[in-house]
Amino acid sequence: MATFKGPKRPENHQIGDDAKTQVMALFSSQGWVVDPTITDYGEDLDVRLTTKNELIPVRFFVQLKGTEDISKFEKTDHYSVPDLKQTTVLYWLNSEAPTILLLWDIKTKQGIYGIAKEIFSENLDANQKTITAKIPKEYFIDEHKIDSFRIDMISNYCSKRYTELMGLNSLINSNSMYEGFLGHKKDIVRQDMGKVILFYFKELGIIQYKNNDEFKISDEFEEYVKKQFEPLVKEINFEDEENFDKNIESALIEAIMGAHMLWRQTKFRLYTPGPLIDGSYFVLRELYENRLQKTLKIYKEKTN
Repeated sequence: MATFKGPKRPENHQIGDDAKTQVMALFSSQGWVVDPTITDYGEDLDVRLTTKNELIPVRFFVQLKGTEDISKFEKTDHYSVPDLKQTTVLYWLNSEAPTILLLWDIKTKQGIYGIAKEIFSENLDANQKTITAKIPKEYFIDEHKIDSFRIDMISNYCSKRYTELMGLNSLINSNSMYEGFLGHKKDIVRQDMGKVILFYFKELGIIQYKNNDEFKISDEFEEYVKKQFEPLVKEINFEDEENFDKNIESALIEAIMGAHMLWRQTKFRLYTPGPLIDGSYFVLRELYENRLQKTLKIYKEKTN
């Protein structure tokens, strides 16, 4: 009887399956909902995030590129992933939910990731059939950096949602007829903008909820603000009574925003500015209104 010989399984298929298994295990260990896609059109995983076992409105797709040696893709300041079909990249850029390109090393169980809309230009050369992705080195992911990855996905969602609401708000402000035409009330849109910022602050740990509605600024973030505020106060001329209130207010606002940016960068490696940062300024300013009045009172008493 002749020995049966079946088709050989390519090594890259095994590497790809191992990468998918490892990444699914990593995401699932966080309590996230992770579903492999049935058909592969440039997306391997469908991922939905959770907080304390509750789904939050953050969903994204993952396209995996497995390897046994990630250093082969390493360049001076980025990792290079070649031979991506232009049609696939265009699909990612025009999809509602973001797609994450994840280069994963199955030996070290570590990876580098990039959000498609951030690492690819929308103005692609129509003559190019394939595209090379350049993923910045700072976007590193493994079991120790999973929190930073999670916050990056949440920040991406909040930025996109806030930008949409900001555009809607501007449209309604330009002509009140749009309220009825679009079915959105101006006050509701503004409330939703505030809710997005508060959701973002909650997930970053800047605020902590006591119950369903009440919250407070976290003690750790307060320390960040204090460290930013102290050197700024030293530069204020306390003898300038006419501009005293304004100078204290400016110093506190600068400290709040400096603390916010430092918090993002040191704890979660978030560097990207944008509308979400601008919106955060107004909400933080409102949250610190009482603190401003107390600060003014304290320093006025010191000068008297």
